[in-house]
Amino acid sequence: MKYIAMNYKKTKNHIKTYEVKGNGKKIDGIYYLSVSDAEVQKVHGMIEEQLSVKKNN
Repeated sequence: MKYIAMNYKKTKNHIKTYEVKGNGKKIDGIYYLSVSDAEVQKVHGMIEEQLSVKKNN
């Protein structure tokens, strides 16, 4: 636990946020976020880009 605290302390300054765009839907009493295929692809690309940046460093 100490290792995590010491080595990841500065990562809080490097967090990027993104709000997924979609429409709320209630199905069988449970609320879901319905997201378009284009939005899914956009988010997928963003994550993929960040992971490849991390691998190359």
